[in-house]
Amino acid sequence: MKKNIAILKKELLEELIKIVIIVIAIKIFITYGLPIFGIQDITVIGSESMIHADIWKIKFKTIFNNTLPQYFPFEDGLYPGDIVVVMKVKNPCIDIQKYDVIQFEVSKGTRIVHRVIKKIYLNNNTCYFVTQGDNNVGSLPWEVKIDKNKVRGKVILRIPGLGYPRYLIYKILGI
Repeated sequence: MKKNIAILKKELLEELIKIVIIVIAIKIFITYGLPIFGIQDITVIGSESMIHADIWKIKFKTIFNNTLPQYFPFEDGLYPGDIVVVMKVKNPCIDIQKYDVIQFEVSKGTRIVHRVIKKIYLNNNTCYFVTQGDNNVGSLPWEVKIDKNKVRGKVILRIPGLGYPRYLIYKILGI
């Protein structure tokens, strides 16, 4: 009996070591491998600012006259717990268009995923972006003049709900 427990402990330890190695390998791939493919980030949507709820329905009726523009990525919105893949762009002023969904940095470590509603050019031909969450009434103060250097990339893929466990940890524990 004691021998069986010792064997089980050894097997359990071996499995835990394998899991740790796999987690480390995934972390290394995300950190160093993804940029090779042009992927800037893989993140979990952590707010309701991009869902298509009541505010979206009002905007849809008034702004778009119940008809979406021909080019409108993620027309079903993005929901808390969705995983999104962010592709790095070479030149944000050229590669990002009105209605693209982008990720940008508000402050060190704080990244936001919202839709571009306008591109503006100032006197010196410098490009800035104005964004807004689909479920927000308007742009927030830090969304009205986003420098192209703050843009991390364009959202190119949505995986619905796969990041929900991560979202719950964030909501419950704040981490």
